Amino acid sequence: MGEIFARGVPLYAKTTKYPDIGWVRGSIIHDDESHSMYIVELIKVGDLFVTTNLIPVHNHSVGKKAGITDKMAHDIYENDIIQIELAHATVEGLVIFKSGSFGVFSKGHFTTFVDILSLSRDILILGNIYDNPNLYKEEYNFI
Repeated sequence: MGEIFARGVPLYAKTTKYPDIGWVRGSIIHDDESHSMYIVELIKVGDLFVTTNLIPVHNHSVGKKAGITDKMAHDIYENDIIQIELAHATVEGLVIFKSGSFGVFSKGHFTTFVDILSLSRDILILGNIYDNPNLYKEEYNFI
């Protein structure tokens, strides 16, 4: 354990213990028996990450970290909706993990971040499908 690998929204987001909590970040634990998901919250202490809490999260809110940042230096996660400025077009899409790679799905096509980054580094997070369901478009359907 060490790096933040995922994020999720706690089941008990408005409690006395976590009154202002939104997203928690850490490592994912999936309980096969109960089909529940947890984030092991990590806090950086010096050069080390220390486990602090095991937080139950909404399964559909969990997204893995894609390993890149947008132009505002925000980490990009699975289920983010992003905008990419290309030379002759602006493309929006949904960040997904498919066939062993993170990438963007839009208008029926999946493009890996390796391919996207060879064309543009001008990427902006518009929101995510959990906090901003109004941003989700039919063209992002990949199932």
